[in-house]
Amino acid sequence: MRLIHTPGPRATLTYVYWNSSPRPVSLYLADPPCGNTQRDVGVLSCNVPPVSRLELGGNRVGVYALRPLQRLLITWSYTPLEVTLDVAGAYGCPESGVLSDEERARYLRSSVQVPLGPDIVAAAHALRGEEMEVLGIARRFFDDLRTRGQYLYPVKDRGAGRMQQTWRGDCGQFSLLFVAYCRACGIPARVVMGTFTSVAQMSPHVWAEFWLDGAGWVPVDVSIGEALTHRATPGSPDPGVVFGHLKPIRFAFSTDVDLPAQDWNAGDLLPAAARRPHRNRWRTVRFEGRPLVWGGEALCGNVPYLQPAYPRFGDLPFLGGAFRPSLIGHWLPGSGDVRLLPLLAFREFSPLPLIVLSVLLILAHDFLSGRAAQVLVTLASLVAALRVGQALTRGFEASLVRAQRYTFWSYVGMLALWTVLCFFGVREVFHLI
Repeated sequence: MRLIHTPGPRATLTYVYWNSSPRPVSLYLADPPCGNTQRDVGVLSCNVPPVSRLELGGNRVGVYALRPLQRLLITWSYTPLEVTLDVAGAYGCPESGVLSDEERARYLRSSVQVPLGPDIVAAAHALRGEEMEVLGIARRFFDDLRTRGQYLYPVKDRGAGRMQQTWRGDCGQFSLLFVAYCRACGIPARVVMGTFTSVAQMSPHVWAEFWLDGAGWVPVDVSIGEALTHRATPGSPDPGVVFGHLKPIRFAFSTDVDLPAQDWNAGDLLPAAARRPHRNRWRTVRFEGRPLVWGGEALCGNVPYLQPAYPRFGDLPFLGGAFRPSLIGHWLPGSGDVRLLPLLAFREFSPLPLIVLSVLLILAHDFLSGRAAQVLVTLASLVAALRVGQALTRGFEASLVRAQRYTFWSYVGMLALWTVLCFFGVREVFHLI
């Protein structure tokens, strides 16, 4: 029994993080590991050197100090791998290695997102039944999740416990519950934070791995569409194609979740929630019912995960909500052309309401009268200009796209709209004065 890794042609992946805030940001970026999905990972180019490097829950991490409006651009080169579990092959593989006591304890522990509570432990042992072989136990967990789980995105509350309660979640939720079941039965397991590389856009994804003595880390992707689609189709291909087998279309950023923050440095690098006076101005994520201000605090002393980065935001001024930096950054397969071609991140900002508002403001200006109405139009114009400006700054960060004409004209159109709104708002201010 062994894992067979088949290499493909060399490939690249480019990551960009733009600090669009008026304050410095410390970015903790994982060094992509060599493993089942890639090997010979190297830095092809990097415009900002890290100020330090440390280990965080088994992951090598670079710490980047980014000044206001500074951009980090890094390109990795690697050899993609197709991995296949050869059950009939010779038992043992020189590359599989062994788990140290520290690693075994790390991948068997209970944590916030992988809680080994009574419900999960009981469910895991019930599914295990009389099965004694690690491979057979893991396959039972895989089949149960594939049969009962329903894909849902976005998720309001993350963690294996929440997934077991609702049986609805995204790739991360499926993987967390699989890992929890494995750990509950004494099988070392971990999640892998990564991305698909088969599409020319940012496509984050999460899968799982469990440890099989003599073979190594066996990959399992419970939530992939192929497995969920084939689960109820008679005569369809075996959905187990993603059990112990991954195609060379992935890139792993880091492994495991709930990474101990004390591994970063001495001192309090992530301030506690009680010291965050502007909690609602940040994105709050819930983990097993616990709210976390992303980038502003630790999760019970842990960093939630690295996909591929976790920022440490400083206290921002009043306009911090409009100019806050990205949460994880952007990436694309290939080196890309860094240009001002920001196909706007529609998930975070939709320009249509502002375009409609802008047209209404211009039309209303000819019909409204009185100082109160003029003040209203002025304020609305300035707010609209601010939001369009925010969209443009977000677009800079998402500019790692191939040169396409429509993305260029989308940028030109938004820039022209921003210019008109600023001119209109400033002109009204002078009229009021």
